[in-house]
Amino acid sequence: MENSSPAEWNIIFVLKTGQKYDIRHARSIYNEVTNNVKGPYKFWCLTDQAETFGCTRIPLVRNWPGWFSKLELFRPDLGVKGGILYLDLACIFGHPLELPQWDKVLTPGRLFMWKDPWSSVTPYASGIMAWIGNTVTAPYTDFLLHPVFTNPSVRIWGDQNIINTSMPGKIDDIKAFLDVKSFKAHHIKDRKEADIIAFHGRPKPWDIDWSTVKL
Repeated sequence: MENSSPAEWNIIFVLKTGQKYDIRHARSIYNEVTNNVKGPYKFWCLTDQAETFGCTRIPLVRNWPGWFSKLELFRPDLGVKGGILYLDLACIFGHPLELPQWDKVLTPGRLFMWKDPWSSVTPYASGIMAWIGNTVTAPYTDFLLHPVFTNPSVRIWGDQNIINTSMPGKIDDIKAFLDVKSFKAHHIKDRKEADIIAFHGRPKPWDIDWSTVKL
């Protein structure tokens, strides 16, 4: 698989058939990136769909339900090297920005996430993540060995729980180079209040006309 040049970031998202998001929402995050991210980057789509509208397609290989498909980002055979920035489909950029050189802000074997403003169970949220490709694989390999799709002791069990559990002491706060805020938790009134704004539940960016998606 073709890799990006040393100067490029790899920006990636996940789109799985049959979930609450579809190709329109994938186009939205594509437009968010192309309209706001300066500097060199390569765009990837980890998906079971054929349409990728300019992204390099990486096939999903596991039929894991719902948000567990996100764990395939950490497949040892993903084939994406260098700095990776993952974005949920329901997030937007607050303003145009230039990503710092990934080799200056990322560390091999370390995963960068943002502090979860809602959960005391999982300290870090998985909506925006960054790492060096092929150096973070535990969320995938651990789940492959012990797939746990439900946990009655946790109200909302998902990929975020798996990632936090499999990476003890190896997660850093992404705020070192990206200001990420929650639309709901931080009571965002203006999209310029953060580099990236994450949306949980309702509303979504397209519900308040902060997105190219019109439903």
